[in-house]
Amino acid sequence: MVRATCADRWSRHEPDPFSLMEVHRETLYEEVWETPLSRLAPEKYGISDVGLRKVCEKLHVPTPPRGYWAKRQHGKDPPKEPLPDLPEDATEAHTFDSTETSTSKDSGSQEDDAEDSHVEASPIEIPEITVDPHLKNPHPLIRNARNALKDAQPDTYGRVQASTGKAVRVSVSPSETGRALRILDALVKGAQSVGWPVRGASAGKHGVSHFVIADEEVPFRITERTSREEKPESERSLLDRKYRYSPTGQFRLEFPFNHPKPRGQKKWRDTETRDLEDVLPSILERAHEAACGVKERREEQRQFQRKLQEKIEKRKERRRRRKEEKRRHEKLEEEAERWSKARSLREYIREVRSRAEREELAPQKRKEVEEWLEWAEAHADRVDPLSDGLPTLE
Repeated sequence: MVRATCADRWSRHEPDPFSLMEVHRETLYEEVWETPLSRLAPEKYGISDVGLRKVCEKLHVPTPPRGYWAKRQHGKDPPKEPLPDLPEDATEAHTFDSTETSTSKDSGSQEDDAEDSHVEASPIEIPEITVDPHLKNPHPLIRNARNALKDAQPDTYGRVQASTGKAVRVSVSPSETGRALRILDALVKGAQSVGWPVRGASAGKHGVSHFVIADEEVPFRITERTSREEKPESERSLLDRKYRYSPTGQFRLEFPFNHPKPRGQKKWRDTETRDLEDVLPSILERAHEAACGVKERREEQRQFQRKLQEKIEKRKERRRRRKEEKRRHEKLEEEAERWSKARSLREYIREVRSRAEREELAPQKRKEVEEWLEWAEAHADRVDPLSDGLPTLE
């Protein structure tokens, strides 16, 4: 009987098996233009800024040029170099080992982070698992796989597959289907004995059968390894494969995670000293650890995305305020110019009125001057921004 808990991983001196942090180039692009490499590299990834710059180069992520952060500090908004399209032969993500990041933090911050992101799970007792020499009363997923394998035809690698959504995922040679189903039946029943539901591929996101542990899916499948030999020239055709594949009788059981992927062992195979049948309890223990690790990684990613979004929102707010301040400056200057122009117009109007009062004007001429003065004063009022009241912040 093996007793397993998620907390066990934190008390061991071996590296944390779930400490890999996979970062997509688009996320890294947003980060390096929000935080200087000299801070981002050690604080988040536990590496030097030179190391992070190399990662950016590998992912074809542009980094801020010299003087960029100085302009930001002075309230300017320098343009960002756009993220280019990714070349066909380039990778779109990089995996950092987050165990390295702990070296850049003091012990207090590590404890705080562990308290914030650590995910506890109830301890479980992993039973001893015995694989029967004959398949007896198989689990429905195993029974469905057996039925699917009966009518399956070998593929290029000499293997038949059960990949229906209501069966476990199996890919072995016809002569080895019995052993594969017995192993999986024992594994599935062992999982159910500790309360873990087991579901087919159609019910999950990984496209394969999976355990459900602490609300997390742990996918699993079993395949048979093949050997490869090059075909003689006389046996090849233009459309034929160059190699011939043959099943070896050696099994491999794996957890084919998509994302997020926990660190640590995810594959087991037959060896000269032991068979898969001998390590099924360890595989279930590892499945439990993997579920805890995935949950933890997802929580870490959620917190990181939340913090990143907060930084983005703050930057948007700073941009909005700068834009609003610029608009107010422009409006102030424009209103001051209009007020100055209105004052000049009124001085001119007063001078015209003063001369008209001093001079002897014919009745018709005086009438025309009075009409002009009335129009001019109205025009000056339209130009004067204070005619509509005192200014306020809008």
